[in-house]
Amino acid sequence: MNLYYAASLYHILCFSLHAMIFQPGVRCHLVVSDNIFSKSGMAELERQLKDSGIFTQVTIMAFTGGEFFNEYTLEEGCSKETIWHFLESSSAQVERWLEEHQICLDDYENKYTAIDHRLLGLYWLYKKYPYYYFEDGNGLLSRSQSQLELHKQLQYETYSIVTTLHGFGENDLVIKKYANMNAQLPGFSDPKAVDFDTISLFASLDKEQKKKIFTMYGLNGDLLSSGEKTFLFLTRFAKYLKKPNVYHHMYLNGALLDLFAKGHRIIVKPHPRDYSGAYSLNWPDCEVLPKSFPSELLPFLQENDYDRIMTIGSTAIDALSDFGDCILKFDREMEDKADYIFTYYMAVRILLHLFPKIGPEDVALFGCSLELMNPLFLIYGGFKPIPPKQFVNQIAIVDRQFPGFRPEADVTIYLHTDNRFQFYREDPDCFSRLIYMDLSLTPRSGSFLTKKKEHYLLIDVKDPSLRKKIASYCYREMLPHTKADLNAGTFSLLQRKCLLARLHLKALRTIKNPLFKQSPLFLSPGKEYYNEDTLFLLNCEIRKEMEEERL
Repeated sequence: MNLYYAASLYHILCFSLHAMIFQPGVRCHLVVSDNIFSKSGMAELERQLKDSGIFTQVTIMAFTGGEFFNEYTLEEGCSKETIWHFLESSSAQVERWLEEHQICLDDYENKYTAIDHRLLGLYWLYKKYPYYYFEDGNGLLSRSQSQLELHKQLQYETYSIVTTLHGFGENDLVIKKYANMNAQLPGFSDPKAVDFDTISLFASLDKEQKKKIFTMYGLNGDLLSSGEKTFLFLTRFAKYLKKPNVYHHMYLNGALLDLFAKGHRIIVKPHPRDYSGAYSLNWPDCEVLPKSFPSELLPFLQENDYDRIMTIGSTAIDALSDFGDCILKFDREMEDKADYIFTYYMAVRILLHLFPKIGPEDVALFGCSLELMNPLFLIYGGFKPIPPKQFVNQIAIVDRQFPGFRPEADVTIYLHTDNRFQFYREDPDCFSRLIYMDLSLTPRSGSFLTKKKEHYLLIDVKDPSLRKKIASYCYREMLPHTKADLNAGTFSLLQRKCLLARLHLKALRTIKNPLFKQSPLFLSPGKEYYNEDTLFLLNCEIRKEMEEERL
């Protein structure tokens, strides 16, 4: 009899395929930690696993309810003695659990796990039981060091255990390691590694076997229709992000869908621990899959490939690269860019409005997030900008500026997210050419925004005819998944001049450069800051100019 210990849907899929293909007719016992879903979700999963008939016995190991509370805490700087006390305590708890469930490990010929750092898997490692190791996630076998560093930051307990006992399969007790070798880092090799590609293995099953696994994961319908462009979105659990806030999470996801999924039928694959109900409730136009459905089976939901596949931080997308025409993979740092997503979007929109036929050699990006810019240009312009060899380009988009930077471009758009006004240091006359482009995001009913967001772009244009074209540019869009209205260029010319004057004043205050003491904005020699009276006088001058223009 075989014993499998799982703690994720991916583990369960791996063990199901292994039992059906490589151990047919062998009695199998599956133990699953209850950290995958809520209590009700685990009860449903247990029923589905038992009804599938793939495993002879299914047992849920209650991990989240406090049954395995350890009196020792592993923190950075803790002693080796504390670590061993923790392991002894954990071992004693597992032994009590095995006794309560009348499980004798010696009755099992083979033991398989993907987590040798927790509970039952840790017990095998601690008690030196030989076992077979499955990678914890698709492609993670070659990324064990990165995985370890992540645990060091977020879950030091695991880091202590793995480094002490050489977990993650890095020990002599491991007989074989099952992993998708195509998803590993280039050059990776391991003498114990055995190729275990879940997608290829599932494809090898007959129709009834496939249906059995589909049913086990709560999907009983037929294949999805492939008659239209399909956008597949793999979500990330909000609590795994830096800002574990469901509103921020939904805003970020909604913004990316509004930018990259236009004109597509959207299928949402929630992370097993994500707020799947929020997607169904707030995005009725999306088809939300059961959260128990594993990402590795997504290629088999429809006959054709997906038009686009997108995620923020899900490793499952690495195994789907051959099943999507366009892969949009954003990392966890994307949430730090949430406030700038639409400034990047409008910069691309404005450029394509001015130059509909621009190509990759015409655009230079400086200090911008290529993670955002490349897909925006690819989807809306049909090309990906190439790295600039020099500062001379037809168009330049600048985010973070650096000393000595002064692009010689026909049009330069400053996204200005750092507010250091480096461009002003290098070009004191720039404010005479700059055009202020307002940008706002206004929440509608049910929006995930708590208040209106206001941004701006500064556009430096040399050609007078282009200046007029930009000055008259106006853009409005309703964002269905962000539940907000996007507006750009809606301010009057007078408002823009006043706001530009404010920025000019702020730039002077920021750089405090003695070269600017002769500026008409400077009140008196030796005074360091500029007051509101100065700004008022400047605004009056602008109003006077506007009146003269009207006459």
